[in-house]
Amino acid sequence: MGKTDKALTIAEESLANKYRLGGEDYFSHVKSIQNLLKSTGIREQMTQNAAILHRTLEFENKYEEIIKKEFGQETLNILQNHNRIKNIKVEKNSPLSSNEAYLTQLYVNIAEDIRSLVLRLVNRVENLETCFVFDKEKREYIGDRALYLYSPLARVVGLTKLAATIEDDAFKILNPEEYFKIEKEINTKINFWEPEISEIKAFLDEIFREKNIPCKLSYRIKHKYGIYKKYSKVNVPIRDVVGFRIIVDTIENCYSVENILKEVWPFYNDLYNDYIQNPKNTGYKSIHNSFRFSKNLEAEVQIRTNEMHEFNEYGQAAHLLYKIAYRGEKSLLNRKFKEYMKENPFLFKDLQNWDIDARIEKKSVINTFKKYVYAFTPKGDIVELPRESTIIDFAYSLHSSIGEKCNSGFVNNKLVPLDYKVNDGDCIKIKTSNNVNANLDWLRIVKTKRAKSELKKLFKLK
Repeated sequence: MGKTDKALTIAEESLANKYRLGGEDYFSHVKSIQNLLKSTGIREQMTQNAAILHRTLEFENKYEEIIKKEFGQETLNILQNHNRIKNIKVEKNSPLSSNEAYLTQLYVNIAEDIRSLVLRLVNRVENLETCFVFDKEKREYIGDRALYLYSPLARVVGLTKLAATIEDDAFKILNPEEYFKIEKEINTKINFWEPEISEIKAFLDEIFREKNIPCKLSYRIKHKYGIYKKYSKVNVPIRDVVGFRIIVDTIENCYSVENILKEVWPFYNDLYNDYIQNPKNTGYKSIHNSFRFSKNLEAEVQIRTNEMHEFNEYGQAAHLLYKIAYRGEKSLLNRKFKEYMKENPFLFKDLQNWDIDARIEKKSVINTFKKYVYAFTPKGDIVELPRESTIIDFAYSLHSSIGEKCNSGFVNNKLVPLDYKVNDGDCIKIKTSNNVNANLDWLRIVKTKRAKSELKKLFKLK
């Protein structure tokens, strides 16, 4: 029996007669998550197995050892970290909930392995699609959370296709009137656009054949939430509801195709972006411009190579996992990936400078987020501290008076000593007294400059 079949057997056994609040059985749910992963381009076996098993640990502890024995510690870690992510509580009205950098770093730190994070994001998509069984308040909570938390997170880690799906599903829940208005308008216009699009496609195919430029030409309608955001802006014309995508074999042919288009149709210089010469921080590469094909049709055109397309469409994390799956679990790439993750557990922490394949080859050290830990206040604010920071450091980060009057700390509702080392995702409540409790011994415990400075000031030390 293969690993996937074994995972399905264990999941079916562990989830028998267990149902979600909406009435769907859990086994059908995990199979939906597995299929969503495939549609996102992620077919790497360990991620697939984790998707199938991700609800198994919730009901019986005995399955932890079974999963470890049958699938290894790595798969178990993915599942356990996914559960830690699931338990993070960040409310929209928290003052720091809008700090995307902190939120993202917190989630990625807790995930440890990008596969745990991908699994959580795909889970959110499936939950959005099935949340109409709940009452209006619960639906809006789910949709709101998806928009302010999961969509930005998906975009930052490069899963733009998944982010667009999350946004459209959330938009449908939060503003159904506008969603269906845009959908109706698109469905009406597409009847006029399709004949013209077919003519443009046939015309370009013929020219590209004459020029010996191998290419694939396709079109799509932009996602509805993106259209809505543009429509909601005053005096901003919507020029690119339709998007053409032209995929060629070389970078040279990207520019050849661009020049052909410019010779035939007028274009908008103000909308031109060359992300091949100037890639986005996520590594995204493509040429973008909007063309006026006729009085009825203006469309954005994206021109890229096959390699760029694979990377852009699925995101860097999915791109690597896709390559591993394609080359096989016993491939050199997969072995190097596992070796690198073991030696550099913070591989996926450097969100702004991912270059995964190159780093697997070069063995460079990545420690951007290794320096910091991210914890919560009871209100959901996120506090960034240097690693090895203590409860006292946390207290001083809130206010000097809280620090000096701190007499105890509770982490995840459990009393801990003042020298407790703060971990990613800890929810910390500081208890204070009316009197100053700080003493000189604290200087040997604290790690942050602020705590040390406040203590020295309090005791009039230089």
